[in-house]
Amino acid sequence: MKYITTFALAFVFTAFVALADHHAVQAKIVCGKCTAKIKGAGCSAAISYKGKDGKEVSYLLSGKLVKGKGCEGISHGTICKPGSSVAATVTGKVVDGKFNAEKIVAKKK
Repeated sequence: MKYITTFALAFVFTAFVALADHHAVQAKIVCGKCTAKIKGAGCSAAISYKGKDGKEVSYLLSGKLVKGKGCEGISHGTICKPGSSVAATVTGKVVDGKFNAEKIVAKKK
């Protein structure tokens, strides 16, 4: 019984640590090349938001929700003009210098 309790506690702690990096940010979905000007990025979906220090932070989007040059529910044509963007709430975490999005909810105008 002692081993089962120990295993259960270890599993819960591991799950908590794994989910601790996930966070939701109020961001703008933009073109990584045209608007965010991420070095080496082609035309693809990126997010731009204010970091903890108040500075603008930009990451290319990655994960299952990225479809071609666009992302879930947002076509690349709507974001691929300098200065254009779509406001959204994006949930995920930064992995290997890219924002791995798990949920994208575009705000309605």
